[in-house]
Amino acid sequence: MMDSQRKAYLIEAAAEAQPYPPEAALAKAWLEANLESYTWLEWQKHVGPSVKLGPDATDTMRAIAEQASRKRVDLVAYNLGMATLIELKTHVDFAAVRQVAAYADLWRIAPIKPPVVALVVVGRTGDADIKETAAAQGVTVELLSPVLP
Repeated sequence: MMDSQRKAYLIEAAAEAQPYPPEAALAKAWLEANLESYTWLEWQKHVGPSVKLGPDATDTMRAIAEQASRKRVDLVAYNLGMATLIELKTHVDFAAVRQVAAYADLWRIAPIKPPVVALVVVGRTGDADIKETAAAQGVTVELLSPVLP
């Protein structure tokens, strides 16, 4: 069982790390309901390659390009040597499903350890058939309506 202070810290830090307030509210709500199932959490986790600047770029420019051009997974929850990639969207559509699936592909290509075991998109609303469509792609959709920022 996770220590209550650690749990509170992880939930607050992960929510504050989301750049869009409605997604911060989703992060908080989802984590309050699910964090006990995990041992660790990361937010805004970089995956995939970055833009490579030419030889005339300064080290500072290279560092900025490295950080700014890589894809970022909203949340990564870890348990038993496995990772769950979690994408937060106000409205879940097939583009969000493709986005989290692409992050999993980038995770495997890199490769980043530990392996990905699950893909989740959390939202307030979703397209009419999004849960079924996502499941066919190996992605779970969780709708937490209503969640207000």
